[in-house]
Amino acid sequence: MTSFQTDQVFSSRENLVDWVQNVARSLGYVIVTKRTKTKPSGYVSKVVLMCDRGGVFKGQETSTRNTGTRKTNCPFELQACYYKLDDVWRLKVKNDQHNHDPATFLEGHPFARRLTQNESKMVVEMRIKNVPPWNILLELKKHNEKNVSTIKTIYNEGNKVRMAEREGYDDGCHLQD
Repeated sequence: MTSFQTDQVFSSRENLVDWVQNVARSLGYVIVTKRTKTKPSGYVSKVVLMCDRGGVFKGQETSTRNTGTRKTNCPFELQACYYKLDDVWRLKVKNDQHNHDPATFLEGHPFARRLTQNESKMVVEMRIKNVPPWNILLELKKHNEKNVSTIKTIYNEGNKVRMAEREGYDDGCHLQD
């Protein structure tokens, strides 16, 4: 039986995805959403999850820069299905094999460094109080020892907030084209 094989049912898609990501992190992998299927009535009925190294790099062949990729066409795939009759989500393992070794440090995975909604709120509140970014990062890690965010993550979150504020600001003095 693989680590992802489970008879557990989940009350929401978020609970299922959180469970999968926690199991994956404990094994040194990062799992992301490959695609979702939405019914015409508007609810999501199926979610396909894959390793963040799944897929093939589609770079520009004409590029003069030497770009790299983390993609290894990893075949790992899980399928989460919503059963409307029971109002539960179930997980099915399509392929539990990876074609690469687990990561020693998850800081190298952009998806793993993402902040949760609560962490983002915490960053915004602390930035408003002029708390230095390093202290914000320490607080985040104190609240969640699994947090692998970096100082760059904190700066990016602050920039996101500033950009949103700037877009919402209209002083009425725009240049006419």
